[in-house]
Amino acid sequence: FFDEKAITRLLESFKHNNLGAIGFSHSSPVEVEVDGEKAEVILKFESAQISPHPEMQHVESHVGLLCHVDFEEFKLKAKGGEDDVLVLSYALLSTTHPHPQTSCVLEKCDSTGFIGQVTPWHGLYHKMLGGYLFKHNPTGPDNTCHIATLVLTNCSPVKGNATVWRESTWTHTQGGLSLHLRTAIWNTNLASTDTVPIIHPEQNDQAIKPFPRHAFDGAIALLRRGGGKAFAQKTAAAEAAGALGCIVFDGEGPLCQMPACGLVMDDVTHPAPGIPMLLVDNTVGAELSAAARSGACAQILIDSSKDTLMKLPPELEEFLSTVVAGEPVHLAVLIERKTQEKNSNI
Repeated sequence: FFDEKAITRLLESFKHNNLGAIGFSHSSPVEVEVDGEKAEVILKFESAQISPHPEMQHVESHVGLLCHVDFEEFKLKAKGGEDDVLVLSYALLSTTHPHPQTSCVLEKCDSTGFIGQVTPWHGLYHKMLGGYLFKHNPTGPDNTCHIATLVLTNCSPVKGNATVWRESTWTHTQGGLSLHLRTAIWNTNLASTDTVPIIHPEQNDQAIKPFPRHAFDGAIALLRRGGGKAFAQKTAAAEAAGALGCIVFDGEGPLCQMPACGLVMDDVTHPAPGIPMLLVDNTVGAELSAAARSGACAQILIDSSKDTLMKLPPELEEFLSTVVAGEPVHLAVLIERKTQEKNSNI
């Protein structure tokens, strides 16, 4: 259970972007037992200050909403050696939506030679903050104040445009950043493109040389990352050759935790281009290159509207309506003891 009045106040601080009213609320504790020892699992819901992308200094901070397991009272003695860890996986149970879930690793704390906050945790499993069940950011998932979407279509004069692939940097159904797509900070407030052809200049796809003046007229340029050229430089080169948008693909592999593409490279800040740019991983890049050869088209959509950025995921809306009504939320927790080296159960 949560204090419904406290949750309502935190939600109001989010709705009105009131940084002076941010705070947190704990759920009532639930006791668990591991190898005969007892500990408490507590959910923490908070409104917190979220800063924009570091290169977007003109954008003010906003209030975001976070929900995670708080391990302040989860104190268990570590049983094994230095490689002994506890893996906690937990899911917020829902009757209407996919279960929000996450996990974290608690390691044995050795505070020898340290003072301060960690000293009371010596010899215990310790992690002050777990993974997030919810992390809603009104500046966008990557703090760029917009959400970008890439749409790939088969252009047919007979059947028209049929969408074959669509991905956004953030979707409420995915509940997080895309695995395949990143946006650029300068896309904020730029116009979306129309559905236009894709052109992949395979002999100069790193934009090492200037492109002919009309090389990309009315199209989206597909370029490759690298070659000592910044994202902004590649996009500007495509724009100068008539491109309406630019897609850069990573030649190395997946994007993992890469942030949004900025204007700075090697301590040099490049001018912001006037067309939108997206970064995709190497798998999507190969698919786009093949699609370009077959005459497919693409569209880059940029949504910087406040309504879109403030819209809560349905799972979070369900959670909030439950706790504000004074009803309990249900959390499933799996606790496993493992070794870090082999990552296998003991």
